[in-house]
Amino acid sequence: MNKEVLLGYDDKAVNKENEVIPLNELIDKQGNVYEMTCVAIKEANIYAATDKGRDIEAAGEKVVSVVLDRALNDEIEYTESPEDDEE
Repeated sequence: MNKEVLLGYDDKAVNKENEVIPLNELIDKQGNVYEMTCVAIKEANIYAATDKGRDIEAAGEKVVSVVLDRALNDEIEYTESPEDDEE
């Protein structure tokens, strides 16, 4: 599924389905953005495979949007595993 992304008037990328990605927050985020993104992707996959994802979508929200918001607000706790060091 290829979605066209448009730049909104408030520097947020808006795709055709009106989902919003806060570009300024991503750009201004301090710390390791790559690490945060990897953690958010793993968290989104966990949510999508469980009842949590279905609950989020039933509430009219998107799993990725909820997880990205949590990641940007440092609400996802994680620890590095030894496997992460080998990558």
